[in-house]
Amino acid sequence: MNEMFFDIISWLGLALCIGAFFVKDMIKLRLVTFTGCLCLGVYYTHIDVVQGMISNVIILAINGAYLFKFKFNKLFKRGKTRLEDELEYS
Repeated sequence: MNEMFFDIISWLGLALCIGAFFVKDMIKLRLVTFTGCLCLGVYYTHIDVVQGMISNVIILAINGAYLFKFKFNKLFKRGKTRLEDELEYS
């Protein structure tokens, strides 16, 4: 593919990862970070940087696990109070 395409992907990933510092909602934070790391992972795979690939795979796995946990708990919510929910996700 075109080198410019991968440069755009890397800048998009970088912007998303930096922008995640300004997200207050935990689920949105995980989604933005997941998307940014996915973009950077594609870029690092293209330029063959092993350290970048490994670090992004680890961060993707962590964020993916938390997103799955959020979704799973939302589907099968046991009558918890809002305070218990906030304590669990903090």
